[in-house]
Amino acid sequence: MRRLFLLLAVILAGVVQVAAQSDIYPLSFEYDADNDDYYAVVQIEVAAGDTLQAIVTDGENVYFYVYTDEADLYEGENLADFIVEEDGVINVDVISVTEASGEIRVLGEGTASTTTTTTGAGAMNAVEAGEFSEGACPFEVPSGANVTCGVLSVPENRQMDTGATIELAIAIISARSANPLPDPIFYLEGGPGGSALAGIDSWYNSPYGDQRDIVLLEQRGTGFSEPSLNCPEMDTDDSLDAVEACRDRLQAEGVDLTAYNSRENAADVEALRLALGFDQINLYSISYGTRLALTVMRDYPEGIRSVVLDSVYPPNIDTNYNVTTDTFQLISMMFEDCAAQPDCAAAFPDLEARFYDQLNVIADAPPEVTNADGETAELYPEDVIGTLVEQLKSTGLVSAIPASLDAFAAGDYDTYMDLATNGAGDSADSSDDSIGLAQELAAELTADELAEVQDMAAQNDAAGIADYLSGLFDLTAEETDMAAQGFIQLASGGGMVAGGEPPDIDDDSEGMNMSVQCNEEMPFMTVDEAISRAEAMDMPDLLREVNLAGTQNEFDQCAVWPAGQADAIENEPVVSSIPTLVLSAQYDTATPPWWGDLAAETLSNSYNYHFPLVGHGVIDGGSCPVSIGLAFYSNPNSAPDTACIATMNDQFYVP
Repeated sequence: MRRLFLLLAVILAGVVQVAAQSDIYPLSFEYDADNDDYYAVVQIEVAAGDTLQAIVTDGENVYFYVYTDEADLYEGENLADFIVEEDGVINVDVISVTEASGEIRVLGEGTASTTTTTTGAGAMNAVEAGEFSEGACPFEVPSGANVTCGVLSVPENRQMDTGATIELAIAIISARSANPLPDPIFYLEGGPGGSALAGIDSWYNSPYGDQRDIVLLEQRGTGFSEPSLNCPEMDTDDSLDAVEACRDRLQAEGVDLTAYNSRENAADVEALRLALGFDQINLYSISYGTRLALTVMRDYPEGIRSVVLDSVYPPNIDTNYNVTTDTFQLISMMFEDCAAQPDCAAAFPDLEARFYDQLNVIADAPPEVTNADGETAELYPEDVIGTLVEQLKSTGLVSAIPASLDAFAAGDYDTYMDLATNGAGDSADSSDDSIGLAQELAAELTADELAEVQDMAAQNDAAGIADYLSGLFDLTAEETDMAAQGFIQLASGGGMVAGGEPPDIDDDSEGMNMSVQCNEEMPFMTVDEAISRAEAMDMPDLLREVNLAGTQNEFDQCAVWPAGQADAIENEPVVSSIPTLVLSAQYDTATPPWWGDLAAETLSNSYNYHFPLVGHGVIDGGSCPVSIGLAFYSNPNSAPDTACIATMNDQFYVP
């Protein structure tokens, strides 16, 4: 039942209430042609003393009406003054002059707090700009790169307001264009615990830097940021003793392990945006970085122009309830897809059955193999399963999985190890990836060599470039021609950067990983339920046991890692109308494609695509996903041209 009233002029953007706990009711707006506005109707279960909190994004002139079937209870431009008087079910009508999205939250008695000027449901009190100080880069900047480095000082724990501050390392790669666009790309690394600056060399020649600055934020607790939550104690020891040793050291150093989570991380992103003076930014996020991006979208939407979610890890996925079953489903999909491809099926008949039979064989008698380091070691089922999980999420390895498993099933362990480690040498992207090839080669050129190539590229001398490259690299004629075209295309965008050594930094902060996971994931799950769900699915026992061992280990680690417990909102879907591009890989065991589908369900202005035979981090899957990303950033309110997906290689490698 919809009630129509005079719409009062009020814009809700920027006015929310921060709550400790809540029940969420998404708002689904429909257009009413008769009244030329948008409306949403929701029924809500409430208890006496509850208050309501409305989160409406993009809406203008928003008005609320609260009623039961028997009585009118409240009307107004916000819900701040409405308190539920008795248990029951109420109806809330929300009317907006413009298209909107959002949700209503039920706050338990006494949980409402003061209104702030942030815009998201889980946001901190109004975030102040961090203090950015330029300084020397903590790595070698190669010739041709224009990089500004510095540190951002922010509070360690905004909720507790302890006064302690931390420093986040920042690197800004200037756009190659002489007239860059005003909205940069902020890159959010995965993990949790990954170092953004450890991979800065991959961004120097990125097409994303043609028109926009690329800002790399070293998240709190990671990489060059201080303090670092890296745990060298765990480098060769994953026992609980090692976890406790790292915990004790960090706490003795005064680190507040409860402050390293997505909520604080998102506030850091906003503090950096404000410190650098950008009105709006674009986000490019990978893996855990997508969870962080979603948190920024929820908490600080006003400063976000558009978002790319690459290999999506949504907050409402309950990882350990799904990791074992998801892994089995992805492995099964791979076998089914091979069986459906005539060449693959003919080359590797009955592959699935033979693979699992051979796992049982080596469980009884592990063979000796030579690993990638040239060392002799016994091969156990858990090694094969772990390697398969890595193959499925690795561009360059995934297409050779059936061939590698066929060799394994036949007892040809040398061929198996070679294919599982190195792949088949074929490109996952059969489209013309000339730019990608040129980027790879540029990273290996010296400054003088690059200057030679740049001079020829400026003259459109493709033949000269191809001849020059053939003397430096072992390439086919087709590859040198492709690379030459790529260099010419890159030169038109402002030039290339000579390769340099990657920064010398540990790119895996175990402490940050545990602080995030133990704060945001584990409190909403139990190990018994995780085991029960895995046991309910019909799968080989060896596969179940290997995956559940990892689940048990994570619960054990969190039992001794004092990360605190997140509010319920950190386990709930993010509702947003910010333009969002969702990219997922076909068999990604780290973030399965249906995780991206789940996130997209509550992103009303999103475009969601799956890519064949690429791995975790679709951005590395060739020119096709990159071209889609570039098109999206150029016009985020229109679906990008995705015709290239149909040209990508989707056939498994057959020798």
